[in-house]
Amino acid sequence: MKFDVDNKKKIDAYFGDQRPSNARYEGQLTHSFQSALEDCHAKVTEADSHFYHMIDLGDGELRNGVWGDHEQTYLGGCGLVGKRVLEIESASGFLSAYLASKCADLVVFDLPLGSTSELAPFAEIDDMEEFAREARRSVEQLRNSWWMTKRKLRFNGSAVYRDVYNPPSDLGRFDVTVLGSILLHLSDPFGAWARPQ
Repeated sequence: MKFDVDNKKKIDAYFGDQRPSNARYEGQLTHSFQSALEDCHAKVTEADSHFYHMIDLGDGELRNGVWGDHEQTYLGGCGLVGKRVLEIESASGFLSAYLASKCADLVVFDLPLGSTSELAPFAEIDDMEEFAREARRSVEQLRNSWWMTKRKLRFNGSAVYRDVYNPPSDLGRFDVTVLGSILLHLSDPFGAWARPQ
């Protein structure tokens, strides 16, 4: 997969190791940052991706995933029209596409680039470093599938990447928050949910 070199440098610098550990990562919702993210993911292919949800990207071919349709049931019948929606852990974009088709403004929030969900050192894992590398690759493939879904289905939405325990302070307020299955991936689910913006 090839990225636009200048935009890739901007994104790498933004998420790079030179940032202080307490950096809040503001500015991700700006048009220029979203454009840079979009450019970096413009050439993502299916081979670069992992689809978590069953989805048709408009070409009539289903990509099989663990989850299927029934979006409205999944969301508990929540009204979305005219609402600002935050989707935490957006996976491959299946639900994002649905949310974007109903709401006024969609912001997806997911793991920072180059990171993975919290990993537990289970006894059957022989090499924790290798396990972490594979987990990072899996997260990258899932993120790629979200950008491919967004590009193919042409839905509107902004993406923000940061640690859920320390979100950017400039996200604003939301009418609806969709958590997906994130809580089961966290060591401190209540702490993440209760964290002030």
